[in-house]
Amino acid sequence: GTIARSGGKVVKNVAGYDLQKLFTGSLGTLGIIAQATFRLHPCPQETLLLSLGAADVHDLARLARSLLDSTVVTSGIQARVQSQNQVFLDVRLEGLRATNESQAAQVRKAAQPWRLAEVETKAWPAREDLWKGTASAAVCKVSFLPAQLGELCSRLYGWTSPGKTHWQGALQAFGVGWLRFENETSDALMETIQATRKFLESTGGSLVVLRAPLELKARLDAWGDVGDALPLMRRVKEQFDPRGILSPGRFVGGI
Repeated sequence: GTIARSGGKVVKNVAGYDLQKLFTGSLGTLGIIAQATFRLHPCPQETLLLSLGAADVHDLARLARSLLDSTVVTSGIQARVQSQNQVFLDVRLEGLRATNESQAAQVRKAAQPWRLAEVETKAWPAREDLWKGTASAAVCKVSFLPAQLGELCSRLYGWTSPGKTHWQGALQAFGVGWLRFENETSDALMETIQATRKFLESTGGSLVVLRAPLELKARLDAWGDVGDALPLMRRVKEQFDPRGILSPGRFVGGI
């Protein structure tokens, strides 16, 4: 093997190939990361979380887009959704208390005529909560256009009408999120996941299955369509691991 080092002590470092970005997300198929150095930032002095609940996902999606386009500086805008029509939009502000209060006033003004309630910060880790519960559930990571947030939720309600698959999700307003699907049969799970993936890919997004029952994994492609990138990814794999001994079959296309 070959020992390689990448990166530097300064942020602007363009010497050599950017190996750390190549290895990030490769799931061990290109090499073994033996040492990593991280740049740390101080924790914020104050954290303020505002939450709005409503039945109409399109209203919340419009509010999320307006906040993205505003001068409000948030550290997160998150939609918490589930199949029982309980929809919440969470806005997280971090910094000095005076700054948070000023930003919160702008958020409340943008949210009119609705009222944003201040909630405990522990309400934020909705993504981690999706992994709790039975192993028969499927957890997926999705990407989507920010303008498609409301449409994605509406379609999920249609695909998972009463008596079908139960679902819940944590969707970030900038276009990345996580969904959890549950059903007694793998056929229903597969049907819902495939419908969601088809819609997302048709609008430039994606769906990756992060966790699923073994029966479903054997029948469903975890990655979905990767476009024309697969031949290039195979060539990179051949250069870094010509004998195919690093995590074989773990990545896209059986890499």
